[in-house]
Amino acid sequence: QVVLNYENYLSNVINTSNSLQKYILEYTKSDELSELENIFIITKTIEKNILTVAMFDDQGSMITASSTDPISSDIITKDWYVQAKNNIDIHHFSSPHPEDVFNTDNEVFSISKYIEYYDSAGEVKNGVLLINIDTSEFKALGEMTNLGEKGHIVIMNQLNELIYSSKSECNSVDCESVAVVNRIILGGQLNNIDDLSMYVSVNTIKYTRWRIATFINVNALSETKGEILAIMVGIFGGTLIAIAISSAAFSHRITSPMNKLE
Repeated sequence: QVVLNYENYLSNVINTSNSLQKYILEYTKSDELSELENIFIITKTIEKNILTVAMFDDQGSMITASSTDPISSDIITKDWYVQAKNNIDIHHFSSPHPEDVFNTDNEVFSISKYIEYYDSAGEVKNGVLLINIDTSEFKALGEMTNLGEKGHIVIMNQLNELIYSSKSECNSVDCESVAVVNRIILGGQLNNIDDLSMYVSVNTIKYTRWRIATFINVNALSETKGEILAIMVGIFGGTLIAIAISSAAFSHRITSPMNKLE
């Protein structure tokens, strides 16, 4: 379920990007950058997790954005910009980082895509579309599934770098859980972590080059199953007793008049 939560979340982000790319072609072809800026602002307003929408040319100069605040002077060196230009056919998902376009204090992860647009002369040019996402909702998704005591998730990027872990102590590549994920690569395996038996399942997240690992406390799962079984047995036993009492009462109601007649 947790993998599906992230895939649905990122799918929505990609759909937003694809829609924006259509607007970019439409409004740059008609040379209506003010209308395109309005689209960026509306997108940011509607999608509460989006903090920035911006579009840059092939030299790193901003064409339009959802904000009029001053921007960083070294856009062309930003990892999300470089990766989008190096991987022109896919959306690039960055690791969480401080917002670096308008230099705010917000932690974001960036989705960037190499795009086409029309310049003022009507010629097709290339650039980069950037969408900065607030990480708070992204992290909250990892807390929506109960994985048992000390159960947690770990997300790694294509360079085997830690993107996120719901385990607070696991905040670097030196974390034991990260080592387990890199050892498994893909698939499932039973491991002993923090003196607990954990089933670790590693999967890719669709639309990205990330891997997500779920660490499920097997002991807690067994205890939960035992509790559920005990509850079911109790309900079943109680039902049988209730049926027996009802049957006895019903039988008594029938036989009592017959005994009187005799």
